[in-house]
Amino acid sequence: MRPSPVVHLGPVDASCAIVVCDIEQADLPVVYANEACAELTGYTRAEMLGRNCRFMQMPGGQRSKHVEKSALKAMRRALAAIAEVAVEITNFKKSGERFTNVLTLIPICWDTPAPKYYIGFLAEKTA
Repeated sequence: MRPSPVVHLGPVDASCAIVVCDIEQADLPVVYANEACAELTGYTRAEMLGRNCRFMQMPGGQRSKHVEKSALKAMRRALAAIAEVAVEITNFKKSGERFTNVLTLIPICWDTPAPKYYIGFLAEKTA
């Protein structure tokens, strides 16, 4: 149970694209991604592990002018405060295809009183 939820998640099932990042490591690397995340992004789970999720903002490794600065600012603020956040942000699939990612980030504890991970729920906005 989350003590002070800010973002309403609704039901979450195994078909939801999920990524988990370790906030105790430098640059918050991905430590887990499910198959639904791989299907959504086109990256294999192995390609995501150990990387910061910002790689999805950079098609071909290049910074994109399409990524919303306000969404990046909201994510940075939430990460610094270890808080929940939900944003819509432009991401890129491995194929280079641009998509709007409805991204929710929730800090979670794991055998510790303080949050150790961020779990990200990703969904492609279709209309």
